[in-house]
Order: sequence, then C-alpha cells, then structure tokens
Amino acid sequence: MRHVNRDEFEAYVGAWADRVVASLPPTAEMPAAAVALDGKTLRGSTKPGAPGMHLLSALAHHVGVTLAPHAVDAKTNEITAVETLWHPLVLAGRVMPMDALLTQRRVAQTIVDKGGDYGMMVKEN
Repeated sequence: MRHVNRDEFEAYVGAWADRVVASLPPTAEMPAAAVALDGKTLRGSTKPGAPGMHLLSALAHHVGVTLAPHAVDAKTNEITAVETLWHPLVLAGRVMPMDALLTQRRVAQTIVDKGGDYGMMVKEN
C-alpha cells in the first residue's frame, strides 16, 4: 500500500462515492442529498512539537460516506481549503450544511453558482 498514490486513490474513491450518492433516488425523508462540510483534527495525529493533522471533509448524510477528505495546510484554514474540497463534487440539487467557520459570502455564492443550496450555522459571536 505504501506505493499507492494517496491523492489519486482518495480522488478515485471520492468520485465513486459521489456517483453513488448522485444515483440514489430522492425519498420523502430525504428529498435532496445533504452533503455536510466539517473540519476535524485527527485524534492521535499530533507528534511532540508538531500540529495535528486537520482534515476538511464532505460527508453524505444519508449513506454515511465521506466523499472528499482534504488535508488543511497548517499555514491556512478551512475557509481557503473548501474551494479545493468541492471542486470535484456535484453540488447541483444538494444541500450543504456547515458550521459557523464556513459562513462566508464567497462560500455561499460558489454553492449557489454550482446549483446547490446551503445551511449555515451562525453564532452570536
């Protein structure tokens, strides 16, 4: 496995999962596919003196599949990484829920431009 190109493998599996999600018919419980965007620092990825690995992921709720994991560079944040994350994803006809960190005009406009909808959590602060 160490000879497998990780980026190519993740792109292939993510594209396959995205096709599976797109092929599922809408139901009364799930009229539109929801693909949540969220970032997490991987537990156990921290080494002494080094930051932990932080991933931004797109998760298809109704099938419980991560469509696109994307490593967030230590010199940036989720806001800049989101554009790279959803570049290969189909957004049309999907609802993209996300937390307050991604509540940005550019993020919302990109989703709408690609035919999707969004739900953004907004906090008082």
